[in-house]
Amino acid sequence: MLVITTLETKQLTPDHISLSWVIMSTAESLADYRFYIWKGNTPSPNLTDYELVISSGINPQITAYYDTSVAGMSSKTIDYYYKIQISGITSHASTFTEDYAIRVIEDKYAREIERRRKLVFDKHSGQSFFLLKRKSYGTYCPTCYDATLQRTTTSKCLTCYDTGFSGGYFSPISFNAQLMERPVQSRLQLFGDWQDSDSVLYCEALPPINSKDILVDRLSRRWIVLNVGSYSKGTHSIGQIVQLRQLEIQDIIYRVPVTY
Repeated sequence: MLVITTLETKQLTPDHISLSWVIMSTAESLADYRFYIWKGNTPSPNLTDYELVISSGINPQITAYYDTSVAGMSSKTIDYYYKIQISGITSHASTFTEDYAIRVIEDKYAREIERRRKLVFDKHSGQSFFLLKRKSYGTYCPTCYDATLQRTTTSKCLTCYDTGFSGGYFSPISFNAQLMERPVQSRLQLFGDWQDSDSVLYCEALPPINSKDILVDRLSRRWIVLNVGSYSKGTHSIGQIVQLRQLEIQDIIYRVPVTY
């Protein structure tokens, strides 16, 4: 049975609650399980006090779920409590996490800023990208991971792409962003380690981007994320500023399949 070691709830933007999790690494296949998310307004031992957010189940191989039911909320603040049901597809065995609480705060100004930024990226200065989020948990690589040494034993592995976990990266996430290649000197103050060939990406708060993730553009170029900065309005994240470095065509990352 899979075990969730960390479950984090955040209101990244005015219209989204992000539920992200970390699973204890295992030799089991994540594809043999499904996650079911339950939400309520008060912590309770009775499942009848919760509503099932998504009935079809979520593949544990994705990194997070975004609950958009808070869009258009009329209350200034409201409390939500989430728990995740871990269910085996064939065994039908189930376990539940503890309740995780979040207080959602309405901010109409942040909502308007978010709307305008999305319009800019979708209709004007943005271009399409795919985000490959690097795996830091999951099923150990059956090809190169040594359970005794607890590390990979080879490089350029086509099973885990040198991450140590089967598949290497989660499923591609499509989004729009503005890429600035070879930015002017004033932009370089945002980051410490900088090379002349590095680029800066401006995007919305979703999807969250982390260091060592990979971005793929429509020209099939692949970029590694070096640093990520963010800016916010109150408690709400408004956008991200990302330092990118383009990878050479010989890099094994180009072997990760991405369907355009």
